Parts: sequence; C-alpha cells; structure tokens
Amino acid sequence: MKGKIFIAACFCLHIGFCFAGKRWQAKASVNKPTVLFIITFQDRPPVITQNGFIDPAEREYVHFLNTADDHLYKELGTTAIAVVKLKAKAHPLSLQEVFDRYKIPIKFRKLNVKYNEEILNFPETILISSNQISSVKIERSANNSFISIIGTDYRDIKKIKSEQKRGRAIN
Repeated sequence: MKGKIFIAACFCLHIGFCFAGKRWQAKASVNKPTVLFIITFQDRPPVITQNGFIDPAEREYVHFLNTADDHLYKELGTTAIAVVKLKAKAHPLSLQEVFDRYKIPIKFRKLNVKYNEEILNFPETILISSNQISSVKIERSANNSFISIIGTDYRDIKKIKSEQKRGRAIN
C-alpha cells in the first residue's frame, strides 16, 4: 500500500512539474521580442539587438530576412530578423550614452530599464536615436524602481492601446 501511495505521489509531482514548466515557458514567451535587429554602421562592426529604436530618417534601408528555417527563429526567440543599414551621419545612443546625456546618477544605473512602460530584456543592447527620446527619469514605487525612457511615440501608442481596450476600430 505504501509503495502505491509513493508511486502515485511521484506521478502527481511529475505532472505538477510538467504543468509548472509550461506555465513558466508561457510567461517567458510573453516577454520575448518579435523582431531581432542586425544594425549595420558605416564605420564600425554590426550590432545585434532586440531594442532598436532608430529614427526612420537615419536609416538607409531595412531588409527583413526570409528563411524557411523555423528552428532558427525558435532558437533566437523571435518571429522576424531585420537588417537595418544606417546612414553615415547616424549616431544612435547606447544605454550608457543615454544615462550620461540625461544625467542618471551612477548608483541608479543598475535598475531595470523600461521603454514606454515595457521592461526591456537586455537593456545594455539598446540603440536609440536621440530624437526618439522624450524624457528619461527614475520611477520609484513601493515594490520596485526603474529607469524609464519615454519615447516620442509614447502618446500615440498609449492612445492606440486605450482604443483597443475600449473595442473601437483603429483607422
């Protein structure tokens, strides 16, 4: 009898871990990027990032790679890969340059980084055009603190999201 209870308990524990794993995978996949950017410069090696916020006027072209290899997309955790060629005069800012420009104190630079209210995975890889930044500030709450980068497109995105929540059609 004890042997049967032990086997049943092991089986239930195994099933519990399987379902927990699926839930963890589902939560992790929500935060995965949809586009992986390969940003090429005129004067330095290319950079691969999930966080490319480049002004369209600074781009020479954007080319989406076509591949039949779904395994590659799954392995990279993305649904698309885009090659962005920048113009010669383009100089997007790195995270450290954003911190320096907006005078973020060194003691706060280890905080999580948000762009338009979404936490960035791998914020150290951010490349952002200076004219795409509306403001940078430190947000503090009872549970967490963040460095919040607000983009110039933030109001438009917020309006679209509120329209979607209300169920209105977007033109």
